[in-house]
Amino acid sequence: MPYALTGHIHEREVSDRLACEVQFMPHVAPHFRGLSITANMALDKAFSVDEVEGVYRDFYREEPFIGIQGQAPWLRAVAGTPDARVGGFTLSADGRRLVLVSVLDNLLKGAASQALQNINLSLNLSETTGLL
Repeated sequence: MPYALTGHIHEREVSDRLACEVQFMPHVAPHFRGLSITANMALDKAFSVDEVEGVYRDFYREEPFIGIQGQAPWLRAVAGTPDARVGGFTLSADGRRLVLVSVLDNLLKGAASQALQNINLSLNLSETTGLL
């Protein structure tokens, strides 16, 4: 299915789950592995960059495979890992529109790694067993 269709479906799904409009654009480049997206979100109230980054850091603090950083992440930082990185937080002048970048290695952070994480959790094993 062309991106115009699949992207729209995923934007609606994410927007519904977060109860706010989210637009994102995957970046196509000649790399063997990896996925990079830029997400654009309307916010209900104004925030500062420090506040937004703090919310992300607090929310993902316990997640072993998600890294939050100030600068926009590069694919090479996650290549060959089951990690995802989020960063490059930028706000509009009024603080009510957020843009960020997320990267992951789609060959390792795909469905197989997620399945292994879920199996580990269901068996009361460390979430990282077999993935590090």
